[in-house]
Amino acid sequence: MAIVNITCVVVDGTSPTDGTLARQPTVQPVTWPIGDAGTINFTVTGTDGGIYDLTDQTLAIVCRRHLDDVSPVFAIDAKNYVPGLGDPQPGTATVMMTSDATSDMLAGVTYWYDVRLSATGGSGMQVVPLSKWTPGPVVAHDGEPPEEEPS
Repeated sequence: MAIVNITCVVVDGTSPTDGTLARQPTVQPVTWPIGDAGTINFTVTGTDGGIYDLTDQTLAIVCRRHLDDVSPVFAIDAKNYVPGLGDPQPGTATVMMTSDATSDMLAGVTYWYDVRLSATGGSGMQVVPLSKWTPGPVVAHDGEPPEEEPS
């Protein structure tokens, strides 16, 4: 079961008080086994590095084969909580990936994802720019033989 941690930065005009440079959204490549279920944990900050309030906000990850594809491979809204920790944690969100989300991906093919934050009824802001999503080896499910390694 895969687990990936992604840091999102909301360009909110805030500045660090310690004199360091403001944070900016960064490219964050992901490698994920084909057909594997798992969790994507998001930490969301402002440009000052402080926790970003996700109240009334929707965080979504969208993955496409080609940058101009109308239909994504998957598009999933994150939930503002961390499993096992009870109440929502400020500035965090989680996506529970099912095996179906990546089961049709092809090994050796580059996919592209980004993460957007949008206010309820508002337009979105890209908090993780276009980044590579690399499908890993196929994961065998219960009752299936594992894929043989090349010799």
